Amino acid sequence: IVSNSKAIQRKSMTVLADGVPAVYRGTSEKTYDMVYSGGLGAHKGTPQLIAMLEPYRSKKILIIASDPSGQWRKQIPHTTWIDHVPYEQLWPTLAQARIGLEPKPLDSTEGSAKELNYIAAGVVPVRTPTALQRLLNDHVFYHNQFQQLEKKVEYNRWTTQLPMLKKIYESSQA
Repeated sequence: IVSNSKAIQRKSMTVLADGVPAVYRGTSEKTYDMVYSGGLGAHKGTPQLIAMLEPYRSKKILIIASDPSGQWRKQIPHTTWIDHVPYEQLWPTLAQARIGLEPKPLDSTEGSAKELNYIAAGVVPVRTPTALQRLLNDHVFYHNQFQQLEKKVEYNRWTTQLPMLKKIYESSQA
């Protein structure tokens, strides 16, 4: 659970880790430059997503999101859209892209497992337009970030997270 600490004062909660077992090792070819997977709306960072993508209309972009009204699809017309991917097919689908977009505002109090899914799929996550530009234009930087994915997965493994979660739980019971 990721939340604003003021919002959870004097309330009990259970903390659950979003563990990642390993980096996806499938043979997916990188057919997309970028991917976004998740909900759409202002609170999800969709306006930021649209702004991030605007300079890259010529790039291959995959959006995995439901947009029943077509409100957002009209604003990002130069992309491939998939409305839904079963969770068991998410990693192989994400793995088709080089870069995963997480446009959610940095001050958001809403949790997200999106970056962990990108990392687990072997996709380099990015939050800002500046970082996106560098990843797209600097191949050495992209390669270095890609090589760091294994370390990021190691940090998020259940075996690494459980001792920390146990300490958090025990301190909350005191």
